[in-house]
Amino acid sequence: MYQFGARLRNSNAGELAKLNTITFSPNADEYLDLVEVEAGTSAPGNMVFMGDNFRFPQVWRSNLAVDKKFGNGFTVSLEALLTQDRNAIRMYNANFKPETDGIVVEGNLERPRYTSATARNENSSITTAIVLDNVQKGYSTALTAQVSKQFDRGFYGSLAYTYTDAKEVTANPGSQASSVSECKP
Repeated sequence: MYQFGARLRNSNAGELAKLNTITFSPNADEYLDLVEVEAGTSAPGNMVFMGDNFRFPQVWRSNLAVDKKFGNGFTVSLEALLTQDRNAIRMYNANFKPETDGIVVEGNLERPRYTSATARNENSSITTAIVLDNVQKGYSTALTAQVSKQFDRGFYGSLAYTYTDAKEVTANPGSQASSVSECKP
């Protein structure tokens, strides 16, 4: 249960002392006598929800490296770093209607097209209703090969090549989830 526009009924010492006695209660109405809801308040324009089975993101990372020394001071190194997202976060705006004005294609990215903000929202009094959910997508791969040589008189040289490939589901959105939200799943 959400209480919008709530404030303490009285800010006297007795009411403030009650705040120190509050312990967790699963009953959402347990402490309603401590707050009053201002007339005319309503739900905020932007809300964020967690999906029923939302889990915090995790990654599985594996690293394998091999160094082999050869004669004349040569060393060959091979390394593979593999990362797989587990429970990657996906955010979408549950308040979006299906596109009404077609699809906009930008490079290899497709987005729904709306002619106005009111045409895209299921509930016009709410701007965004972001849902945090999980997907099992996202990875990165880094492969490195290096040849190095130890020369006489303390000189050293190396030549290396690194190949990387990565795909993430949701970039860091910063302070607002609505910055990266998609349409409905």
